[in-house]
Amino acid sequence: KINYGVEFPMFEKSDVVGDSANALFAGLTSETGTAPKWNFYKYLIDRKGNVISIFDSKVSPVSDELTSAIEELL
Repeated sequence: KINYGVEFPMFEKSDVVGDSANALFAGLTSETGTAPKWNFYKYLIDRKGNVISIFDSKVSPVSDELTSAIEELL
């Protein structure tokens, strides 16, 4: 399929905190007890959908801390 079977607007703006948070972030916040604090807040999720860790916006996507956590899951 052209859109990989996605049927929702992929680039539509949505809320990530509060009562109007989209379902993904509402679930992540509920599971971890931590809502995203700012842009580029990261949740590391394993292949089974379990949240393994969260990383603050200050953590670079190419940091040793984050990349080693991802490599452990591979």
